[in-house]
Amino acid sequence: MKITLCMIVKNEEQYIEMCLNEALKIADDAIIVDTGSTDRTKELILKYGDKVKLLESPWKNDFAEARNKSIEQATGDWILVLDADEKILCSREKLEEILTITEFEGFNLPIYSIVDDLQIAYSCLYCKLYKNKGYIYHGAIHENVSVPSEKVTDLSPEICKIIHYGYMKTNMINRNKSKRNMDILKKQIKEKPQDPFVNYNLGNAYMLEEKYEEALKYFLKSHELTKGTLPSYKRVMLYGIAQCLYSLKDYDTCIAFLSTLMAEDAGGNPNVTAELTFMLGDCYHKKGEIKKAIACFNKCLSIGEARNNIAVVGYGSYKAQFMLARICREQGDITNAVLHYMEGLFSPYNFLKVGENEIREFLIKHNLDVILNELDTLLKG
Repeated sequence: MKITLCMIVKNEEQYIEMCLNEALKIADDAIIVDTGSTDRTKELILKYGDKVKLLESPWKNDFAEARNKSIEQATGDWILVLDADEKILCSREKLEEILTITEFEGFNLPIYSIVDDLQIAYSCLYCKLYKNKGYIYHGAIHENVSVPSEKVTDLSPEICKIIHYGYMKTNMINRNKSKRNMDILKKQIKEKPQDPFVNYNLGNAYMLEEKYEEALKYFLKSHELTKGTLPSYKRVMLYGIAQCLYSLKDYDTCIAFLSTLMAEDAGGNPNVTAELTFMLGDCYHKKGEIKKAIACFNKCLSIGEARNNIAVVGYGSYKAQFMLARICREQGDITNAVLHYMEGLFSPYNFLKVGENEIREFLIKHNLDVILNELDTLLKG
């Protein structure tokens, strides 16, 4: 069995070696299309010798067009698609066992995206490993491969996962990704004003620029266009609406929106998520409605960490614990504040140990030296 890695790159000297060093443990060869690098990207790629074929093609503001150039020369039985700012962690042996017996023709790979303020966003939406049977990409941005959805399944993170660094705000700004994406999306929205996915993507782009009123407009349009359906991106779109309202400090409207949404979905619809419940609790907290806030954060913990399509890691675990700890602090309940802080810090989902400094400051302020020493012992262990 042969696996071909296919990539498109431009000015990726910061990440290309990280990507290839791991990916070539899994792939037998690679086809990389450079769309106009002016840094050391091509020089670094050439160091990998005959295992990597480097092609050059001018950038035409169309990701699908560039992606198709990369896959058309693939010779593997399977095609693995990565971006340069992605690091794949995978066992070739375990992966090959699955590929040998599977009846599926594509796999969505679990992606853990590192974003600013130490957040990790989980997604399993994108078919990044598929049979080399002539499938092609469509879409100038956020392109999708044409493998039929019924022939695609999710691959377990125990077998394979991707760590993605491209959504860190500094990377988006430094590499001018935000402007590039916005230019493409503005063109798309003129061509397809009633496309819910284009509206959703434009909302995301405006939210990244902190233009919340514009973002809200496109998120709401996408929400209206997807009523009665549940596309894979809907959870993030609903969260985007709430995030915009929250950022605009329109807490009343945010509460009304989320309360209505959750009442509609009381029958078990997956739109009732830890992320949205957390946002509702945060709004109640901002308004001083503490009992309702506590109820929401406890509900987040009962919902837990989701692994359906997209989720921001922490809202069903340590983030809710930290909010409960802060409420306890505000109420002078030191004992329960410590308990919630410790539960949050040592949650199995708190990979980056977010909140350590906050807890230390709290323990020092209240002269809790014994607990502080125990914290140091646990962290060293």
